Amino acid sequence: MDGEERRNPYPLPGQDWDAPKNDPHPYPLPGQDRDASDGDPPPPPVDLPTREGAPTAAPRGGRSPLVVRRRPRRAFLALVAVALLLLLAWNGYRAEDLGRNDHGDEVGTSAVPPPEAPDPEPTSTVRPKVKGWDAVSSAKYGLTYDVPKAWRILQSGVLHGYEGIDGGKPAAMSAGTVYLDDVCKDGDDEFSRGLTGFNQYIDDDVMKVAKHAANKWATHAYTEKGQPAPAITVSAPRTVRVGRARAVHVRADIVVKAKGKCVTPTGVVHVVAAPGVASGLTTTFVVVAAQGFPEALPDKVIRKVIGSLRPNPTSHITGS
Repeated sequence: MDGEERRNPYPLPGQDWDAPKNDPHPYPLPGQDRDASDGDPPPPPVDLPTREGAPTAAPRGGRSPLVVRRRPRRAFLALVAVALLLLLAWNGYRAEDLGRNDHGDEVGTSAVPPPEAPDPEPTSTVRPKVKGWDAVSSAKYGLTYDVPKAWRILQSGVLHGYEGIDGGKPAAMSAGTVYLDDVCKDGDDEFSRGLTGFNQYIDDDVMKVAKHAANKWATHAYTEKGQPAPAITVSAPRTVRVGRARAVHVRADIVVKAKGKCVTPTGVVHVVAAPGVASGLTTTFVVVAAQGFPEALPDKVIRKVIGSLRPNPTSHITGS
């Protein structure tokens, strides 16, 4: 054997007993030519997607990387099927047994009853402060107020208010009531004569919020499309108490410039701004009342509504 090249007695798969050293690899790497020699450099790897999911480059040749998934063995699948059948049989026995109490009397069936329609959310579980009126509570804002029984009380999650002006944002509030709901109709528009409710500001300056809200609601309530804007006079802020919290009350008086079948000559808006449900928030209580017509809300009634504003019995609003 001297001078003769030593051969591997156990050749690799695909290798001939007499394969010379420079034989091409029988199983070329991906992207490598079968005839390429061992000394040739391998081709660059295919780019992979980044962690964010966006590929840095498309796979060469337009292909996606191949993913190999192994098939589970048949014996294993048979064991799984048997286990599932046993589990279903046991659950069926337990479901039947659940229909009986400890004494063997029937107390129900294993069938699941159809879901029932949820009951309407109660408007308030708080007693009114004003005798003969109804209480309106907001769990979201932790506040309650009273209104006369003739007013329509809306569900606390219902938003109501006025559309935006010239494509702007609307003015909306919740936990509200309506006075003389849709009492006048002019074409497609229906007019009520009074609204109440709550909304929230991401601002903890109650004085600034009160003035802004009063002007906003006065503008939205008494501006008619294509007609002159109302004249609004906002009063000086007045400090009030809501429970133990320090709040601010602002009144806006409006002279309506628009004309129409259902437009009233004047109106009034009251806003009470109080500390909100969390730091950096302010809750506003809003009363909008049309004026200058026979059924207009008397100032005495409006003051009584505002004076009834108070924290819910379990409210966190205590103030300083």
